[in-house]
Amino acid sequence: MPKVSVLMNCYNGEAYLKEAIDSIYAQTFQDFEIIFWDNCSTDGSLDITLNYDSRLRYFRGEKNVPLYAARNLALAKTEGEIIAILDVDDIWMPTKLERQLPLFDNPKVGLVYSDTYFLKDGKIIGQFFKNRSPKRGNVFNQLFTSNYFLSLETVMFRKKVLEEWSYAFDDRFNHIGDADLFRRIALNWEVDFINRPLAYWRVHAKSLSWAHAHGFYKETKKLIDVYLEIIPDFATKYKRAHYLLKKEAAIGEAKEYMAKGQGPKATSLLLPYFPSIKPMILAMMGLAPTIVSKKILESRSLV
Repeated sequence: MPKVSVLMNCYNGEAYLKEAIDSIYAQTFQDFEIIFWDNCSTDGSLDITLNYDSRLRYFRGEKNVPLYAARNLALAKTEGEIIAILDVDDIWMPTKLERQLPLFDNPKVGLVYSDTYFLKDGKIIGQFFKNRSPKRGNVFNQLFTSNYFLSLETVMFRKKVLEEWSYAFDDRFNHIGDADLFRRIALNWEVDFINRPLAYWRVHAKSLSWAHAHGFYKETKKLIDVYLEIIPDFATKYKRAHYLLKKEAAIGEAKEYMAKGQGPKATSLLLPYFPSIKPMILAMMGLAPTIVSKKILESRSLV
C-alpha cells in the first residue's frame, strides 16, 4: 500500500495537467499513488495521463457530477494512509511530501499544510502567508477568521480522520467543501505546518476559486445550518466560530447588495458586526459607484 494517495479531479484540464502531474512524479518522496478522477472530460486529458506509470490510477465517471461528489468518488479509490490533493492547474515543489510527512509522526496531528506561491502567467505574483498568520495545534476556532491559512494544494491529512464523520466532502457545496472538511478535521485533531512555500497556486480566469468568489457567502449561510446540526452545541461551545461565520456571510451578502446600489439592505446586514461605523457611511456604499464602495470597505477592513 502506498504511503500517500494524491487526489486529482479533472474536467477538461489539459491546459496545465502535464505540469501538475510531473510535479508529483518529481517528488523526492516516491511512495505515492495518484487517484485521477476524470469527470467526463471532452478534451485531451486522457491522452496526457497515458504517459505515466501504474502509480497513476485513472478512473472516469459515468456522468459529470459536482466537484465534491467527484472528490468523494476519487477518495473511495485511495489506498494510502495519508491523503493529499492537487488540482490539475496547481504545482508542487519537489520536496513537498518529504518535508510535510514527518509532522505526522505526532499521533495527535491530523492535518499538515504549508505556505504557497501565487502563480500567474508563469510568474510568482504573491505569497499566501504574507498577509496571514499560520497556526498550529488546536486551531478550529482560528479557521473561521479572515486569517484563514489553509491553501488546498498544500494540505495533507490522515485518512483515519474521516472515520469520525458519515461523509468526507459535503457534496451540497460547490465552493467551500474543502474548507468545511478541513475545519471538521481540526475540530478533534491538531494541525501543523511547514513555514515555507511548497507549492504554487495558479491564478487564471477559469479558476473556480477566483472566478466564483461571489458565491461563497451563500454557501457560508448554508454551512452555519449544517454545523448547528452536526456539531453538538456549536452555537454555544464554539460561540466565536458561529459568530464569525455569520459575520462572513453578512459581509458577502452586503457586497452583493452594494453592487446593486441597495445601501439600506447592506447597512442592516453590517451594523450588527460593525456598530461603530456610521449608518450614513454604510448607506453611501449602496449609492456610490461600485469602485467607491469597494474603497470604503477596504479602508474599514471589511474585505
